Amino acid sequence: MTEERRASLADRGPSRGDVQAGWVELALQHGFRPGSFWTLTFDEKRLGKVSADRALSAWRWLVRVLNEHQYGPKYRQWCKHCAFSYIAGVDYSKLGAVHLHVVVDGWVQFEHVHRVWGKAYGFAWVKTIERSEDERVAIAHVVKYATKGSDRLAFWFNRSPKRTPPTVGGFPAALPGGACQAQP
Repeated sequence: MTEERRASLADRGPSRGDVQAGWVELALQHGFRPGSFWTLTFDEKRLGKVSADRALSAWRWLVRVLNEHQYGPKYRQWCKHCAFSYIAGVDYSKLGAVHLHVVVDGWVQFEHVHRVWGKAYGFAWVKTIERSEDERVAIAHVVKYATKGSDRLAFWFNRSPKRTPPTVGGFPAALPGGACQAQP
C-alpha cells in the first residue's frame, strides 16, 4: 500500500472494527459482563413503521418497567437509572424493519421481559450467555449492529472501572449506596 493511500485511510478516522473493539474494552473496564443477549422486535402490522428514536424510547420504557417490577416505583432513589447494566443497539432487517439487539449484565426476569414487550411492542428473544469467552463476542455483536447502519446505541454501566458493586445472593444490592450508586 502506498504512503498516500495509508494517509487517506488514516484521515477517515477509526474503522468500524476499531469502534467495536473500543466499545468492548470500555464495557469490560466498567465491569460489564453480559449474562444474556436479547433481540427485541416490533410488530409493524400493529404499530406501523418504527423509527430508531422510537425503538430507543421503547427500550427506555422497558428498562423502567423492569426496574419498577423488580424493585418498586421508587427504585431511582437508590439506583439513579437502572439496576442492571446494558448496551442496546438499533439494527435494521433486510426489509428495513427496526429491531433492537441488547446485552445485559445483571439479573432480569425473562418471563416478565417476554410478557411486557410482547404486549406493548412485538417479540422478545432472550439467550443466556454461558461462557466468559462469549462476553466479548456478545458485546461486539451488539455494537456491530449499531455501527452498520443506524449508529444508535444506548448504554448504562452501573459499575465504575475497577470497582465491584456489593451483591446479595449474587444480585445487585438493593440498598442505599448499593450497586447503582457507583457511576462511571
